[in-house]
Amino acid sequence: MKAAPILKSVTVESVVTPFYSFDGGEDWIKSISEVTLNGAPLTGVSTTDLSKIDVNDYQNDEAQYLISPLPEEGFDIDIEAENIIIFNVKYLNEVFQETGTLTFKFVIKANGYADVPLEFDLSHLFDSNI
Repeated sequence: MKAAPILKSVTVESVVTPFYSFDGGEDWIKSISEVTLNGAPLTGVSTTDLSKIDVNDYQNDEAQYLISPLPEEGFDIDIEAENIIIFNVKYLNEVFQETGTLTFKFVIKANGYADVPLEFDLSHLFDSNI
C-alpha cells in the first residue's frame, strides 16, 4: 500500500465546510475509487485536469465533493498548495437536516493506497456557551 499525500486542513472564516489542501498526489487523485460520508458513497469530481470539468458544476451543487488542482481563476481563497479537497456545504446541510449529525466522517479510497479518513465536526457552531 502506498501512502496518500499529506492533507492540510484549510481554515477560512467565510468557509464552513471541510476544506483540505495538499501538494503532489497526482497519481493518488487518478486512483481515487470512492469517497464516502458516514459510510455512504458520495458523487463528486476527482481530476488532475481542471480543463476536463466545469468547476461551476461543483459551485452549482452538482457534485458533493471536488478533488482537483487549485483553480487559478474564480477562487477567492489564498492558499499555497497544488491541490484541494472541498466538500459541498449544501449537501452537508442536507445530511444534518436529515440525521441531526454534526460530525461528518469521510473516507477517501484510492486503488493501491491506504484509505484517508477525515473527520469534520460542526458542533462548535452550536455551542450554547458562545
